[in-house]
Amino acid sequence: MPCHRPTAARNCRRSTFSSLMTVCVLAALGTLSTGCAADGADPDTDANVEAESVAAPVKLHGRFRFALEASRRAAIHDELAKKLSGAELDQAMKDVDAEADASVLEFGDDGHFVSWIGDKAILEGDYVATSTAKGALDVTVSGKTLRLGMPDDDTIIVHDPDKGALRFERE
Repeated sequence: MPCHRPTAARNCRRSTFSSLMTVCVLAALGTLSTGCAADGADPDTDANVEAESVAAPVKLHGRFRFALEASRRAAIHDELAKKLSGAELDQAMKDVDAEADASVLEFGDDGHFVSWIGDKAILEGDYVATSTAKGALDVTVSGKTLRLGMPDDDTIIVHDPDKGALRFERE
């Protein structure tokens, strides 16, 4: 629904990015179970069978902040520009930047996971992380498994089927 009134525009700005992050995390948790591996491989290929054979438990811990990359920011801008313009669009983009900066994935030493936007937990549960291949982890939270890319110890890549690669960097 277009946002024509000031209050509706504010709600539109807020809901667009909140929905983006909520959908990102929730959809990403369903990604592997629907057959979309983080590296784009078919789950039934020999590479994935081989990866399963080398699976080993790994301790993933720390806080990882969302890094809003220029291409993703531009896509959000284009989406908002369909509904807003001028000062409202500028404010909406400031809100997007602030919310992106407040989005954190937290993997506790105690095996507890929380996805935060500011001080609001949008997803929470115990997790188990397993190393499946070089640069990849399978993380299970609340019974759903997600393959994360981990190109280094300080970066997590969540592969969202609709939004592409979403980068989180260790705080």
